Amino acid sequence: TTGQIMGWMVDEYINTQCSIYNTQCTKKEKNTLRATFTGKLIKDGGSEGREEATGLGGLFVLQAMLEKMKLSGKKLTVAVQGFGNVGYNVAKFLYEQGFTVIAVSDSKGGIHVPEGINPMLTLECKKKNGILTGCYCTGSVCDFKKGKQITNDALLELPVDILIPSALESVITKDNAPKIKAKVILEMANGPTTPEADTILYKRGIPVIPDILSNSGGVTVSAFEWEQNLKGKHWTKKAVNAKLKAKMEKAATDIWTTSKKIKADLRTSAFVVALGRILKAMK
Repeated sequence: TTGQIMGWMVDEYINTQCSIYNTQCTKKEKNTLRATFTGKLIKDGGSEGREEATGLGGLFVLQAMLEKMKLSGKKLTVAVQGFGNVGYNVAKFLYEQGFTVIAVSDSKGGIHVPEGINPMLTLECKKKNGILTGCYCTGSVCDFKKGKQITNDALLELPVDILIPSALESVITKDNAPKIKAKVILEMANGPTTPEADTILYKRGIPVIPDILSNSGGVTVSAFEWEQNLKGKHWTKKAVNAKLKAKMEKAATDIWTTSKKIKADLRTSAFVVALGRILKAMK
């Protein structure tokens, strides 16, 4: 669904709810009813920052975890599988923070540019040519000599500091997990790592920052949108991003602390934290 489609649905819902009671809903009542759908366009009650929230949330989580792992402040290399909304945005934010994104891919294949790509220029090139191949864009230029074509499977096994699967589920399996050379995996897709691969990576000492945490920036800002609608408010992008940063950093810290306490992987620790919150709320 797009923001426009979410707008159509919320309009239909509002019209139906108001007609049920055979009355004209007030503006305040309509605004409250808008909270039933999130991901809307700004004009329909959507939130600032929602479109890039998943990628930005991933950046906040990664930065928090790298600090715990004593890897922050270093010049780190990144490979991103997936160059859609989430993959592109996380690549862009990482690039802006000084990370070197050496490979990206989409459903048609990928590119490997050892010098590091400029994600914004690469996206422009892809839109112009229709494919990523040949979009070896570094700095402010695109040069065929800068990189080469790479498959999605090969991208997963590149010797990078951070691997970010951002497209499909179950791409990291028991077959390729032993070949992965990344120091950290940040899951931006839903379920990109199989349970068998999870076990192998944990035994190899490669932390997997789980999707339940790393790609939750989008639903977090959806919750912010819901809150704004209920309160009849509209927060600035700066305010939304600040609230998102605080939420993601706290969640990352809670999960990291739990993993050390129970001596378990980050995914298990995320479930423990979540279930603990449910039990606390039930008391």
